[in-house]
Amino acid sequence: MVSQLFTLKSLLCFVVTFACLEGGAELGQLLSFPPRDFATCWPPSGIIVGLLAFAPRRCWPAMLIGAVAGNLFHNWRMNIGFETNVVFTCANFLEVSLGGYLLQRLFGQPFLLNSISRVLTLVLLVGLGCTTLSAFLGATMVNQSGTMTEYWREWFLWWAADVVGVVLFVPITLAVLELPQNIHRFDIKKALEASVLFGLLTLISVVVFFYADPNDSPLRFPFYTFPLLAWAGLSFGRSGGALATIIVGVCGTWATTRGLSVFASHHAPVTSQVLVLQAFLIVTMLTSLLFSVMFESLTTARNELQSTNNLLSAIMEGTSDGAFVKDASGRYLLLNSAGARNFGRPMEEVIGKTDHELLPREMADFVRNRDLKILTSGVVTTTEDTVSFGEQPRTFLTTKGPYRDARGNVIGLAGISADITSLKEAEEKLRRANETLETRVTERTMELTTANLQLMKEMTERSRVELRLREQQAELAHVARVAALGEMAAGLAHELNQPLHAISNYARGVVRRIDSARSTPADLREALAEIVAESDRAAAIIRRVSSFVSKRPYARHPLLIDDLIRNVSTLMTAEANRRHSRLELTLGASSSWVLGDAVQLEQVLVNLVRNGLEAMETTPEPARLLQIESSLVGDKVMVEVRDQGCGVPDGLETKLYDAFFTTKSHGLGMGLAISRSIVEAHEGELSSSPRLPRGTTFRFLIPVHDENQAAENDSDLSDDSSSVAPPATPNTTIVSTTN
Repeated sequence: MVSQLFTLKSLLCFVVTFACLEGGAELGQLLSFPPRDFATCWPPSGIIVGLLAFAPRRCWPAMLIGAVAGNLFHNWRMNIGFETNVVFTCANFLEVSLGGYLLQRLFGQPFLLNSISRVLTLVLLVGLGCTTLSAFLGATMVNQSGTMTEYWREWFLWWAADVVGVVLFVPITLAVLELPQNIHRFDIKKALEASVLFGLLTLISVVVFFYADPNDSPLRFPFYTFPLLAWAGLSFGRSGGALATIIVGVCGTWATTRGLSVFASHHAPVTSQVLVLQAFLIVTMLTSLLFSVMFESLTTARNELQSTNNLLSAIMEGTSDGAFVKDASGRYLLLNSAGARNFGRPMEEVIGKTDHELLPREMADFVRNRDLKILTSGVVTTTEDTVSFGEQPRTFLTTKGPYRDARGNVIGLAGISADITSLKEAEEKLRRANETLETRVTERTMELTTANLQLMKEMTERSRVELRLREQQAELAHVARVAALGEMAAGLAHELNQPLHAISNYARGVVRRIDSARSTPADLREALAEIVAESDRAAAIIRRVSSFVSKRPYARHPLLIDDLIRNVSTLMTAEANRRHSRLELTLGASSSWVLGDAVQLEQVLVNLVRNGLEAMETTPEPARLLQIESSLVGDKVMVEVRDQGCGVPDGLETKLYDAFFTTKSHGLGMGLAISRSIVEAHEGELSSSPRLPRGTTFRFLIPVHDENQAAENDSDLSDDSSSVAPPATPNTTIVSTTN
C-alpha cells in the first residue's frame, strides 16, 4: 500500500512539474520579442525553483525528471537540435536544482518568503548566482552552434531573462502553494476588495502600457501602478503583492514586445528595450515584495507583541497575588488587580505613582532603599513586611528581581507580593495550640507514667498469681492422677500379678529340674528366657505407672498423638479387662505432630477412657466397646473417645465440665474440669455429644505443629514409644479384648 501511494505521488509530481514547465515556457515565448528570439523573462526557471524550494526532498526525483522531460519536449517542439537541446536542458537543470537546494539548505523546508533576508537571498544567491552559471553554459553552446556571434550579448540576454523569471515567478509560485493554508483568511469583504483592487490594477496597467505615447519618458507613467502595488501588499501580503506584480509585468511585457508601451522605442535597439523592461520588472517586483514582506513582518511583530501583552496580562491577572513592574525611579509601570486591591485603590490611581505617594513615609523610604539595593546588585530577594493600610496592619511576602532591557541593563524591577496576613494569623493560632497541646501532653504523660507504674505493679502481681495458679493446677492434676491410679489399683495389681505369677512358676520349674538332675542347659535357658521376658513385662507396667503419676514441671515438646494413645491403651488395658470391656483403636494421625506436655495429654486420655469404662457398667458385656480414634481435621488433630454407656442425662451437658460436679456416687468431679483446662492450655477445645442409640462421644482438637521443627525430636519420641507399643500405620485398628 505504501509503495502504491508513493508511486501515485511520484506520478502526480512528475505531471505537475512537466505541465508547469511547459506552460511557463509557452508564457515565456508569448512574452518574447517577435520573432520569439529575445525573451524578456523565462518563467520556467522561477516556477521550478519555487516548486523545489517548497516541496519535500522525497518528491524531488519525480519533479526533476518532469522538469528535464518538459525542457526536452519544449525544445524539441521549437525545432532545436538535439545537442543544443541537451545542453539547454542541462543548463536549466543545474540552475533550478542548485537554487532549490540552496534555499532549503539555508532556510529549511518549506521555503517561504516571509523575511527580508530570505528575499535578498533569493535575489542574490539564486537570481544572480545560479542564473549566472546557467547563462554561461547556455551562451557557450549557442555561440558554438554558429547562429550567434556576440557571445556576451547572448550571455547577458540569457542571464537577464532567467533573473527576471526567478524574481517574478518564484514569489507567485510560493504564493499559489501557500494558498491552501491562507484561504481561510478570505471572506466576502476581502473577495470584494480583491476584485476591485486587481480589476483597477489591470485597467491602469492597460492604460499605462497600451495607450501611452511611446515617445514619452519610461520613468513617468509605469510607476503610476505603484500605489496599487502597495495596496495589494498591505491588504493581501506577499500573495497579493506577487499577483499584482505579475499583472503589471505581463501587461508591460506584452505591450513592449508589441511596440506599444513607453519602453518600446522605435529608435532604440531591441536589446535596449529588453534591458529597460527587465530593469522595470525587477524594480517593481523587489519593491512590491520588500514592501509586503516588511508590512507582514511589522504585522507579525505587532501581533506577537499583542499576544505577549495578552499573555503577560493573563499571567498577572491569573494570580491571586499582587504583581507589579516599576521603573528605575520607582514608578509603577504595570500592576494587576490583586496588587491594586493590596493598595486599596483603583489600578488607574496606582499606575505612574511611586511608593511615597501611596505608603506612609517611613514605610516608603524603607521600600525605596530596598529597591535601590536590588537595582544596584541585580539580585532577586524575598522579604516579609508588615504594612498598615488604614487601621488594620497586613503582612506581605514580596519577591523582587531586576527588570532588564534588550542589552541586559537594569531599567527597573518586577515583583510579586502575596498577602500572608491570614497565614500569619493561622501560624500564631497554631503556635498557641501547640503550646497548649505540649502542656496537656506533659500532664498526660505524667498521668500515663503513674498509670503505667501501677499497671506494671498489677501485671507483676497478676503474673505471680497466675504462676501460683498454674502450680496449684499442676498439683491438682497430679493429685487427680494419683487418685485415678488408686481407683485402677485392682486392675493394675491383677495386671502386675500375671507376670509375677509366671516368674514364680518358671522359677519353681527350674528348681525341680535342677533337683531331679534330668534337665539340660537348653531346657534351663528356655525357662530362664521366659523369666526375663515376664520380668521385663512387669518392669514396663511399673515404668508406665511411674511416668503417669510422676510430678514434674510443665513443658511442651513436639510429639505424636498416636503414640500417646498407644501408651494410654496399654495402661488402661488391665482396667478394661477388669470391667469386661474392649478397647478399639483407630489411629489416623500417625504423621501429625502436636506441641504439648505428654503427661498432661495422657491424663486427659486416661480421664476420658476411665469415664467411658465406668459409664458402661450397666451395659451388657458383649456391647461394652470403647473406641478411640485419631484423625487430621484441617490444621488440627482430633481425638474421639466413644463409649456405649448410659449417656449424659438431659440438662446436665453444660455442667459436665464444672469443678466438683459428678453424676457418680464416688469421685471428686474434677476429671473433666482438669481435662478441659489442659486441652485449652494446649490451644485446643474439648466437647461432647450423645451417640445413638446409646453412649457418648468426647472429642478434643489440638493444633498441628510444624513438622520441620518437630523432626529433631522424632528419634527421641520414637525411642520412648517403642517400649510401649509398636508403630501403626494410619487407619490401623488395634483391638484389646478381655482375657
